[in-house]
Amino acid sequence: MFDVMSPCDLTDELSSSGTPDVSKDRPSDKDLQRADGCARITLLGSDSGTRIDDIFERSPMRVMFPRTGHRALEEAVLINTAGGVAGGDRLELCVTALPGASIAVTSQAAEKVYRALNEPARVVTRLKAHESARLAWLPQETIVFNWARFHRTTEIELFCGAELLALEWLVLGRAAHGEVVIAAT
Repeated sequence: MFDVMSPCDLTDELSSSGTPDVSKDRPSDKDLQRADGCARITLLGSDSGTRIDDIFERSPMRVMFPRTGHRALEEAVLINTAGGVAGGDRLELCVTALPGASIAVTSQAAEKVYRALNEPARVVTRLKAHESARLAWLPQETIVFNWARFHRTTEIELFCGAELLALEWLVLGRAAHGEVVIAAT
C-alpha cells in the first residue's frame, strides 16, 4: 500500500497521523458507490489459431479483441469503463489459455488509482497457461495518485510446456505536479 502527497500538502499533514482526515461527518469509502467488476477469458488453441472458449464481463470491466488483417485472435485489450480505481473498489480478472492457445493481454490505458478515504481498492489477477499455451500479460502502467490505497494480488499457474511473459509496473506520484511518495506499507 502506498500513500502519495504533494510537497505543499506535506507540511500541513506532518502533525497528523499520516492519513487523510476522515471525520465522523464525512463518508467513508463504504458509504460511497464502489465498483465491483470482473472479467473472465478462456481461450482455446485450434488448427485455425486461438479462439474464445468462454468470456464473461461485469461492469466496469470490458474485454475487446482487436482484429488486424487476417490474423487469428492474438490480443485481448482490457478496459475499465469507470476510468480508474478508488478506495473500496473490487476488480477481478481471470485469463486462462488452454492447450495450444496463444494470447497477449494488455490494457487500453494506464490504470489510475485514486484517493481512498479509509479502505484500499483491491485488484485480483489470475493467469493460467495450460500445456503448450503461450500467455503474455502486458498491461500499461499503474499510476498511484495522492492518498491512494491499493492492494493487488496476482496469481499465476503454469503447466508443463507453457510459456508466460508477465510485466507489472507502478508509477508513484506525478513528478511534474510535484508529488512525492511519503509512505509505503
